[in-house]
Amino acid sequence: MKSLNDGRESCPLSNTSFPHVLPLLSLLEKSMAVGEGTEPWEVAEAGVDVVMFHLGAARTIAQLGGVYRSNAESKLQGFQGQAEVLELFLTDFQMRLLWGSRGAEESQALRYAKFDQVLTALSNRLEPPVRPR
Repeated sequence: MKSLNDGRESCPLSNTSFPHVLPLLSLLEKSMAVGEGTEPWEVAEAGVDVVMFHLGAARTIAQLGGVYRSNAESKLQGFQGQAEVLELFLTDFQMRLLWGSRGAEESQALRYAKFDQVLTALSNRLEPPVRPR
């Protein structure tokens, strides 16, 4: 993962269902959250190369969307979804649950903290933590 984030390698297409988009998202959101750590593109000796790598990876992801889709479909063959869980992936549900009416105005750090709390609560609900005896 570190090599992917640093722009030194890319995901193999043959098995990838969902591409690694975190570096691109970090690159696009970085101007909004200054001071939250150093990203690979902020280092002088590699900065522009890393940005260009991530932008090229984003272009490849956009062009090969069909490959990712077919990979995912082959892996999910026979999968039976649960209606309660399916609702979690709807955009409207996410907007209401995570951000509310003021969501777009919150800082990146607050949005991520709230998202982490929601994921932890969902994880604990679906797979309760093991309690020591």
